Amino acid sequence: MMNFETWLYTKKNVGYTLLDTAKTFSKFPEDKKEKLRNQYENYVQKASMNPPVRKVKCNECGKEYAVPLKANFMFFCPDCRIYNGSECEYGYAAITPCNIFLGDKEIGMITGGGREDYMLTSDEYGLSMKLIKGYKNLEVYHEVVDIMKEYLVRTE
Repeated sequence: MMNFETWLYTKKNVGYTLLDTAKTFSKFPEDKKEKLRNQYENYVQKASMNPPVRKVKCNECGKEYAVPLKANFMFFCPDCRIYNGSECEYGYAAITPCNIFLGDKEIGMITGGGREDYMLTSDEYGLSMKLIKGYKNLEVYHEVVDIMKEYLVRTE
């Protein structure tokens, strides 16, 4: 989600060019500042109620479902419970935290990394475990997929 300054910079209907808007906001009349702040609050509220999602199609059963977009996430089909994929910032940034979704429902998270051990937590399945594998080639993601497959099969 954009911070106020970025949102203001990209706002097109404030009556100034984009660059001037960001630079001259402090010179705006107070009523216009307040109006823009209120518009930003509405933007934040709508964005939090309707997070961005991506439609994906299951590789196994063909069902289409929505997955919330995060910086790092992996997803399983809500029908057949098969692992369908992941997206992360591998090679560019940290691969954690990584949200784990069953369809659009968050069922777990990978945390840690760097000097901390990777951890898999899931309130849904009562998990809180230290992971063995690491960052290289996303080995920790593969470890989590194997663990989650086991739990998802048990609860069908």
